[in-house]
Order: sequence, then structure tokens, then C-alpha cells
Amino acid sequence: MMIMKKLFLFIALMFIGTIGLAESPIYNIQSTPIPDIVAGNIVSINYTFGVRTTDTVPIYFQFNITGKNTTIEENEFVINGNFQGKNLTCSRKNTIFDCFIDNSEINLLQGNYSLYSTLTVAPNTKPDVFTISFSPVSGIRQVDYFSVLPVGSKTASISLTPA
Repeated sequence: MMIMKKLFLFIALMFIGTIGLAESPIYNIQSTPIPDIVAGNIVSINYTFGVRTTDTVPIYFQFNITGKNTTIEENEFVINGNFQGKNLTCSRKNTIFDCFIDNSEINLLQGNYSLYSTLTVAPNTKPDVFTISFSPVSGIRQVDYFSVLPVGSKTASISLTPA
């Protein structure tokens, strides 16, 4: 009986240990260098990332833009782009931009991918240092929420100079 309890405890601990080792299906996120940007201009930012799983993975993209000294106003930043020849459509909620391919997730197989995006900066944007985080998100869009797996992200800070 004592041996059975120890065996059960050992198996339970092994199972719990493997849960923590689950890794993100997304890896090696890189971006082109982001130059200082000028209010009223459009900046091109390209990202590459890899998908490591052999199953198809539903992916959407998320950008987070925050200012060091200012709050981001409505329509100060607009994100557009394309992924494998399809349009990137983004909607904003506070500082988060959820971006979908043709308004949906896209299923990806194992491999390396590139996202080509543009960041349009409104002419009236105040000078500041903005931090832009980019994450490919592995998840399935539900009615009002996302079922999200762990993601990696790439963060860069950029200085904004007046127009």
C-alpha cells in the first residue's frame, strides 16, 4: 500500500512537471530596425517568426503601443499590412491592436513566416518615446474572448519627433 502511494505521488509530480514545460508554438520573433519616426509619416516595420508545431496553428497578430509620457489618442496610430499576400485588418482597444488576416485567424503549418506592416502616425501626435510590442498569438477567436496559447513578443522603443 505504501509503495502504491509513493508510485502515485511520483506519477502525479511527473505529470505536473510536464505541464510547466509546454512551450509556445511561436519562436524566434525578429523585426527590422525601427527608425525614429516623424509625426505625419508612415513607417514600415517587418517581422519574421517561426511556428514549431507540426499541427496547424490558428494565428492572429497583436500590437501594443504605449507612450512614455503621453496617452495614445484615438487615430494617432494606424496599423496596416499584409501577410502572404492577404490584408491585415486591425482593430484597437486602448493600447492593443488585434490584427487579423482577412478578418480571421490564419492556420499555419510549421515553418518561418514574414509579416509586412506599416505604422501610420497622425500629424498631431505629440513627441514622445513609444514602445511597440508585436506578438503572433496562437488562439481561436470565440464570441467575446480569445482562447490563447503562450506567445512570444518583440518589443522596440522608438522616438517620435515633431513634423
